[in-house]
Amino acid sequence: MRVCAYELNTCDEFLLFKIFPNTKIETARLGETTEELLQRISQDFDVFAFHLDITNSTCIPLDRKLLVDTLKASGKLLINHAMTDISKMFVQECCIRAKVPRTLARKEHSVNYPVIVKTKNNYGGNPEKLVDAGIRNLLGIELDESHKGPLHYQFSELHSIGNQIWSNQHLLVERFISNQEERFFRAYFLFDRLVVSKVNDPARLKKMPIGIERTSRFFHLSGPIQTDSDFPVNLVTTVKRFITASGAQFGALDIVHDDLGNYYVIDLNLTPHWGDGGHSDLIRFLRESLD
Repeated sequence: MRVCAYELNTCDEFLLFKIFPNTKIETARLGETTEELLQRISQDFDVFAFHLDITNSTCIPLDRKLLVDTLKASGKLLINHAMTDISKMFVQECCIRAKVPRTLARKEHSVNYPVIVKTKNNYGGNPEKLVDAGIRNLLGIELDESHKGPLHYQFSELHSIGNQIWSNQHLLVERFISNQEERFFRAYFLFDRLVVSKVNDPARLKKMPIGIERTSRFFHLSGPIQTDSDFPVNLVTTVKRFITASGAQFGALDIVHDDLGNYYVIDLNLTPHWGDGGHSDLIRFLRESLD
């Protein structure tokens, strides 16, 4: 199937372009309308993917609903057309809808526990910083320009968090979840296909660097789930429920767990990076979701 990606802040090292290497790439022009977009691109594609690396893409293009309705009417298959918000608060709200544990911390909690202070914008607000201030105002993008990015998230104890953080509309305080094995999971999904990868990483801020050793399991979201001790039913059920609640068709989730067997989705990424990440079996499995 012929795939067209409407992209922002991405390149051919991202996972979508590894799954579909012949993707036709159309870079978003911030501030454009549906009419302007459709006039400058040919519609010789079967699948249209919204691949926008920014927290809130409601106004990309400015009349996004018109673009979605127009493409649907022409019979195109859409990916992530309804996904316009991937903020940290949206992740917390999805956890509520999915009826799975969430990490949101509360100032009034009497018990002290480790926390991490994050920006509500995804990835420390770095994608928003690339947007001209005038365009940010046009698109309604809010940004705390004083924050230095995701590598500078603050670790603390709940009762040490001051009022200046609780009152900052750009920040979110989450419980910091850890386990003795220093293990976390990343889940990749495309329509009915799901791959969950297990990684052990001693770093406090868990990432998935290229080349890190991982163990993966492949699942069909609509079929029976075969679980085991490394990928327990509680983990896979949490992932499935979250994906359904989010409405996303493609992306990646970061999942952490505690020593009691509770699993928490802490990040939703609609434009996961891949680089030269290998794992051709994973790529092929996700690609087959369009067969």
